[in-house]
Amino acid sequence: MERRVGDEKYRSSGAHQIAMRILSEMCSEASVTRWQQEGTELPTWEEAHRRLLVEGKQSKVKYPSPLQASGKTAPDTMQSGFKMPAPPVTQ
Repeated sequence: MERRVGDEKYRSSGAHQIAMRILSEMCSEASVTRWQQEGTELPTWEEAHRRLLVEGKQSKVKYPSPLQASGKTAPDTMQSGFKMPAPPVTQ
Protein backbone atom coordinates (compact mmCIF):
# COMPACT_ATOMS: atom_id res chain seq x y z
CA MET A 1 0.00 0.00 0.00
CA GLU A 2 1.41 3.36 -0.99
CA ARG A 3 1.61 5.88 1.86
CA ARG A 4 1.15 9.51 0.97
CA VAL A 5 2.62 12.19 3.21
CA GLY A 6 -0.19 14.66 2.46
CA ASP A 7 -2.81 12.16 3.69
CA GLU A 8 -0.91 11.62 6.92
CA LYS A 9 -0.51 15.36 7.51
CA TYR A 10 -4.24 15.87 7.01
CA ARG A 11 -5.22 12.99 9.30
CA SER A 12 -2.96 14.28 12.06
CA SER A 13 -4.00 17.92 11.68
CA GLY A 14 -5.74 19.65 14.58
CA ALA A 15 -9.13 20.16 12.93
CA HIS A 16 -9.34 16.57 11.68
CA GLN A 17 -8.27 15.10 15.01
CA ILE A 18 -10.89 17.15 16.86
CA ALA A 19 -13.60 16.10 14.40
CA MET A 20 -12.67 12.42 14.73
CA ARG A 21 -12.74 12.57 18.54
CA ILE A 22 -16.32 13.84 18.57
CA LEU A 23 -17.62 11.96 15.51
CA SER A 24 -19.02 9.00 17.43
CA GLU A 25 -20.93 11.33 19.79
CA MET A 26 -22.21 13.77 17.16
CA CYS A 27 -23.08 11.54 14.21
CA SER A 28 -25.64 8.81 13.78
CA GLU A 29 -24.11 7.77 10.43
CA ALA A 30 -20.47 7.80 9.33
CA SER A 31 -18.61 6.00 6.57
CA VAL A 32 -15.30 6.39 4.78
CA THR A 33 -13.65 5.21 1.61
CA ARG A 34 -10.35 6.01 -0.01
CA TRP A 35 -8.97 5.83 -3.51
CA GLN A 36 -6.38 7.33 -5.84
CA GLN A 37 -7.30 8.89 -9.13
CA GLU A 38 -5.58 10.41 -12.11
CA GLY A 39 -5.33 14.19 -12.06
CA THR A 40 -6.18 16.73 -9.39
CA GLU A 41 -9.85 17.35 -10.11
CA LEU A 42 -12.35 16.42 -7.43
CA PRO A 43 -14.58 13.43 -8.13
CA THR A 44 -18.27 14.06 -8.73
CA TRP A 45 -20.67 13.55 -5.84
CA GLU A 46 -22.16 10.65 -7.81
CA GLU A 47 -18.74 8.96 -8.04
CA ALA A 48 -18.07 9.48 -4.32
CA HIS A 49 -21.52 8.02 -3.51
CA ARG A 50 -20.92 5.01 -5.77
CA ARG A 51 -17.57 4.35 -4.11
CA LEU A 52 -19.09 4.58 -0.62
CA LEU A 53 -21.64 1.96 -1.63
CA VAL A 54 -19.06 -0.38 -3.18
CA GLU A 55 -15.90 0.19 -1.12
CA GLY A 56 -17.06 2.06 1.98
CA LYS A 57 -16.44 1.05 5.57
CA GLN A 58 -18.56 2.21 8.47
CA SER A 59 -17.10 4.33 11.22
CA LYS A 60 -18.17 3.63 14.80
CA VAL A 61 -20.98 5.80 16.18
CA LYS A 62 -22.62 5.54 19.61
CA TYR A 63 -26.20 6.15 18.47
CA PRO A 64 -26.56 4.57 15.00
CA SER A 65 -29.43 5.46 12.70
CA PRO A 66 -31.46 2.61 11.18
CA LEU A 67 -29.30 2.92 8.02
CA GLN A 68 -26.06 2.63 10.00
CA ALA A 69 -27.44 -0.21 12.14
CA SER A 70 -28.33 -2.13 8.95
CA GLY A 71 -24.64 -2.11 7.94
CA LYS A 72 -25.04 0.21 4.95
CA THR A 73 -22.39 2.81 4.22
CA ALA A 74 -24.75 5.14 2.30
CA PRO A 75 -28.37 5.28 1.14
CA ASP A 76 -28.95 3.38 -2.10
CA THR A 77 -29.83 6.61 -3.91
CA MET A 78 -28.59 10.15 -3.40
CA GLN A 79 -31.06 12.75 -2.19
CA SER A 80 -32.56 14.66 -5.08
CA GLY A 81 -31.48 18.26 -5.40
CA PHE A 82 -28.14 17.69 -3.68
CA LYS A 83 -25.61 20.29 -4.80
CA MET A 84 -21.93 20.62 -4.08
CA PRO A 85 -21.25 23.29 -1.46
CA ALA A 86 -19.56 26.44 -2.69
CA PRO A 87 -15.88 26.74 -1.81
CA PRO A 88 -15.02 29.15 1.00
CA VAL A 89 -14.40 32.75 0.03
CA THR A 90 -10.94 34.00 0.91
CA GLN A 91 -10.13 37.68 1.20
